[in-house]
Amino acid sequence: MTQAEPTKCTREKTANATARPSDCIAWRIFFVSASQPDSYLYNNLQKFSKQIGTEHIKLQGKKFLFEFDPFTPYERLIRGFVLEQMAHNEAVVALTKKGSAVRQALENDEGIVLFDLTSDTRLSQIVAEHRSGPLSLVCDSLTDLALSTDPQYAYRFAQNAVQLLSEPRITVVFLINSYAHDQKIIYRFRGLFNSQVSYGKQGIVSVKML
Repeated sequence: MTQAEPTKCTREKTANATARPSDCIAWRIFFVSASQPDSYLYNNLQKFSKQIGTEHIKLQGKKFLFEFDPFTPYERLIRGFVLEQMAHNEAVVALTKKGSAVRQALENDEGIVLFDLTSDTRLSQIVAEHRSGPLSLVCDSLTDLALSTDPQYAYRFAQNAVQLLSEPRITVVFLINSYAHDQKIIYRFRGLFNSQVSYGKQGIVSVKML
């Protein structure tokens, strides 16, 4: 594998666009490089998939709802997902906000370029910039979006995003704090996703993959 000098920098990127919940985000995005030593990649080939009882190839194209308990180290499993996708030379984009557990888990890994994006930035633009080859995304989180706007907006965002990111080459993990919402809201979000992972104090509580 050709190796590259990992870089770490921050820059702002703004796109002027008409806002839809499916397109617009006010989160930060990490573009993660897969340029790592071969031994590093080998150790991460099944870092996430093995923990949820499957194989890497079966992850591709899935749109996961990842329910988490905020008092657990759930971010480690998300980092495992990112590292595994990188190890398989997939482009990885992580959408998260400053100070989140997921961001803190990812920001010190080599090869990460941090983009500060505005609410006018589109998900469709990310897809357009990765037109070929597998693409993986982490959306952290639907809870933050619901609390900063309202649950209905977050639901519409997730609903439209699942459609927008429906290509089989795109794998996505949408995080939601199951303790921050009424069960009716959680059940409604679950209805959008055929694949679901629940993470609690005992680790992985349940996995559903279709």
